[in-house]
Amino acid sequence: MKDLVCGPRPIGLVHRDSTIRFLGKGHEEAEQNAKEYGLPSSHVMNSVCFNFFTVHYLLENDVVGPETAAGLYAAVVVWALWIAASRLYLGLHSPIDILTGAIAGLTIVGCFIHVEDEVVASILSGPHTLPCTLLVSLVALRLHPRPLEYTPSYEFTASFLGASSGVVAGSARTWPAHHAPGILLSRVAAAGAPAAARRVALGLAMVAAAKAAARVACAMLLPLLYRFFPTTLRALWQPPVADMCAPGAKRDPRLAALPHTAAGVPWDVEITARYFSYFALGWAVTEAMPRTVYAYGW
Repeated sequence: MKDLVCGPRPIGLVHRDSTIRFLGKGHEEAEQNAKEYGLPSSHVMNSVCFNFFTVHYLLENDVVGPETAAGLYAAVVVWALWIAASRLYLGLHSPIDILTGAIAGLTIVGCFIHVEDEVVASILSGPHTLPCTLLVSLVALRLHPRPLEYTPSYEFTASFLGASSGVVAGSARTWPAHHAPGILLSRVAAAGAPAAARRVALGLAMVAAAKAAARVACAMLLPLLYRFFPTTLRALWQPPVADMCAPGAKRDPRLAALPHTAAGVPWDVEITARYFSYFALGWAVTEAMPRTVYAYGW
């Protein structure tokens, strides 16, 4: 949506400089925020989606009662307002960005709640789950709009789709043993705090290792794999991003017609590597980590 609308950030944020001058923020934080367009506020949208659905999930699975859920919903509203106020204070969003993000978040979570059962059933429908998920990701990446100028939104989209696909793939293979409603919560409660902390530490290590290993493997294998495809064919499907490679920078002359990243990597290689590294992250969360924990009794 950001790259489709291309709504600029407020004037207080210098887009080209990537510096929030009036607050004196660090360059790294400002750079990441400044490179994306502002409409809608993804912070507000994500906080609304995640927190409202979390309370809904707890209520639907009888983890909390209606009165407790009402209090949690009120806390979610306060939290979302706090996020919105912080984004306005930092000068990263305008009120219309905030409002659009809130409306989009409520719309997404409301629609998903109504189709949740159908989505879960389709994920668990059988061996076609993974191919269908990969196909949906490919179509979504292909239909991503080209912004007026480079933003990292497409890379974030590839990361999100990769992690989502990994979660779907892992969940489909381990349902209902590890992911049926209430199972994880009951197991954590029964294990106690020390065991839960140990599992969290192990899970974080496994997730980080899976993502790093996938990234290294993709960096080694993808350039070799893509050599089997003619450059003219690769040029027909390239991410909607500009060529970031500096003039005179080292690159393979056979691939000069393809857009490259600032590091001199063809964008199709970079996006594919990003997608599958985050796919490995999602898979490690939903399959590798639960299977390891319960196989060894940790």
